Amino acid sequence: GLFEVLKDNGKRSAMYYGWEPLRAIGRPGSLIAAEYINAYSFEHTDAMLTEKALSYIKLAKPDFVFLYMVETDEKGGHDNGWMSEVYLDYINRAISNVKRVIEETNGEYTVIVTADHGGHDRSHGSDMDEDMTIPMFFYGPQFVPGREISGVSILDIAPTIADIIGVAPAKEWEGKSLVCDENV
Repeated sequence: GLFEVLKDNGKRSAMYYGWEPLRAIGRPGSLIAAEYINAYSFEHTDAMLTEKALSYIKLAKPDFVFLYMVETDEKGGHDNGWMSEVYLDYINRAISNVKRVIEETNGEYTVIVTADHGGHDRSHGSDMDEDMTIPMFFYGPQFVPGREISGVSILDIAPTIADIIGVAPAKEWEGKSLVCDENV
């Protein structure tokens, strides 16, 4: 996995997440910090996770931070329906958290924003365009502002992160780095 590849190359990673099954994506010892907050235990858990990630970034300056905000998916999409007014409110809150990360890291980090899936009504998992289309945004010196990158897959995220950090991707990764000369 990504955390292990980064650790094997002397890089330090941290993870802040609101969906408990993600605890299994990093092998023990691959992270220097991790914190889980259940999205249903508190209001505004995404803001809490963002605050914890930013505090750790300021303290330890890790090479990579995985911040997984879950309220848009769980409380917005599943509980109220994708594209509902409540869902769109959670989207706005998530965007505010991302803006905060960008502003408070002062350009020291490249920020990649994506979802793990789309959705329709209160479900996902079909082959409908609404379920299969996910947003991806890249903010950092490796990417031209406003440029649309075509042919992008969620499989490209790990190789792109490895490229940005300066390590070789794992041989078994199927994606490609989205960092290229035409983006700079």
